[in-house]
Amino acid sequence: MPGGPWLLKDCEERIFDDALPREAISASEIIEAPEHVLTRLPEWILSAYDRGQLVISKTGVTVLTSSKKVRANAGDYIVFDQHGVFLVYDEATFQREFTPAQLAAHRGLHAA
Repeated sequence: MPGGPWLLKDCEERIFDDALPREAISASEIIEAPEHVLTRLPEWILSAYDRGQLVISKTGVTVLTSSKKVRANAGDYIVFDQHGVFLVYDEATFQREFTPAQLAAHRGLHAA
């Protein structure tokens, strides 16, 4: 699944910030990327990796923020929101809560 942008489903019932696109990527895509091709990952992931905010292992990705560590296991999704916050969702929750921004625009779910 490509790395975003994504919108929260049913965003018209939520506050305005919820209607803004977020970037997202499956932790599996990061885990499975050979080290020599990490540059093919989205820029926001590469920037976090370069800053030392991401620790990639064979079983998951740990996101380090100023206040906490968040673990994304294979199958989970890492979301980078409009405020620069990293969030982790399990696959079922991510699929239930998010829709690709292009698909949302096509269906008329865009924020305006």
